[in-house]
Amino acid sequence: MKQHGGPAGGAQPPLHVSSAIARSVAETAVDSINGIRTRLSRDPDVNDAQHLVPGPRTNEEQVALLHDEYTPDPGHRPPAGVPGATEFWESTARAAREQVFTDIRAGLTAFSASAAMDIELVGAKGDTDDQIALVRQCVLDDRPVVSVSFTGSLSDLLIAGNHRAMSLSILVKVPGAQLTAAVATAQSGLTADCSSAYRLRLPEGEWEELSEDTSRQPAGQGYIVLPRRMRRFESVLEEYYPHIEYVHDTCSAITEALLSHNVPVAMHYSGTVLDSAIVLVAAAHGLAVRPLADGGRMLPPWKGSQLLMNALKEGADIPDLIVARDEMTAKTLDQRLVRGRRVRP
Repeated sequence: MKQHGGPAGGAQPPLHVSSAIARSVAETAVDSINGIRTRLSRDPDVNDAQHLVPGPRTNEEQVALLHDEYTPDPGHRPPAGVPGATEFWESTARAAREQVFTDIRAGLTAFSASAAMDIELVGAKGDTDDQIALVRQCVLDDRPVVSVSFTGSLSDLLIAGNHRAMSLSILVKVPGAQLTAAVATAQSGLTADCSSAYRLRLPEGEWEELSEDTSRQPAGQGYIVLPRRMRRFESVLEEYYPHIEYVHDTCSAITEALLSHNVPVAMHYSGTVLDSAIVLVAAAHGLAVRPLADGGRMLPPWKGSQLLMNALKEGADIPDLIVARDEMTAKTLDQRLVRGRRVRP
């Protein structure tokens, strides 16, 4: 994991350390995911990727795999499609997730040694409730903590190559510093706190801090990103938004479509706080973030950070959000969704 503005050359303020950790973790995640995707395009045996289930090595084995020679264990349902394919992709997705955490953990270990701090990595083990409890305890104990949570479907990314299928939600809390958030996808790395925002420039692998001079192309009118569960509103919204994209993971879609490209507005079904780094990232990167049907309350970066911290301390979920290029666009979609709910309960 690369270090950005770390403690080399003298102790750095906690805020700089927190931001450096977030950028390093996000960059490591992007590199790790793309490394896994590259290895999947090669023969696993040739690439020495022992964590992948190797395919048949001879024509005879391939023919046998496609016919009736596959015999499942008693009481075990045979996999759909080519025998063994389901198990292959399930084990590959598990191994890929473990590899991402292995890469992040290695980088954090090196950072911990150089910064003389013991950083707790949360997300590799335990269920969501256990992970939230551990992060909360670290915050209460004033211990450095990094939470990494997969959102969406890693399998869809690996199998279909869908860049908007999966993202990593990253939260970093270092004693004496603001909460820092990051979102990583196969194509993007974005970080933010209340006072700064960075984006990873690929393929150079350089971090660019956003400023008033950072240019952005105008948004394409009529485009919108919605969760798949919002399809029931299609007849209500298609008059205003002829280009509706329904996605499984709105975190990655917002990162790619709104923050990295030129879609004007999206709806985000939120959930647990560990999955919600996009709240602070979107706000700090200049987007209007608004809780759905909340009477016009916008979330500037400091309020987004406060929302996440309160949710960590209280165990509350994050509300559903509208994320847009500007406040008027966010407010307009909010009003249309409220009217749509009356039409289609």
